[in-house]
Amino acid sequence: QYQSKGLGTALLSRVWKAAEERGIEILRSNSFSDNAAVLRLMARLPHAYVKLADPGEMEIRHVVADQLSADLEQELQGFTLWKPPLS
Repeated sequence: QYQSKGLGTALLSRVWKAAEERGIEILRSNSFSDNAAVLRLMARLPHAYVKLADPGEMEIRHVVADQLSADLEQELQGFTLWKPPLS
């Protein structure tokens, strides 16, 4: 009943802003790789990195920081910058 109402976008927007204000470098999440709503949200954010985990699952890293620290670069080893599919 609450799907496709913009709640995910609003929540992510608030979390992103709070992360920026607090100096948080990266947001971490997991999702099923066929979750269309998550894929649409990822397309709106800069610097989304993904790595396939178990079959059908993906790990997601959203880089909030303007520059990557050495620790962050290390964490992103094995991740690929996500590019939305062309429509």
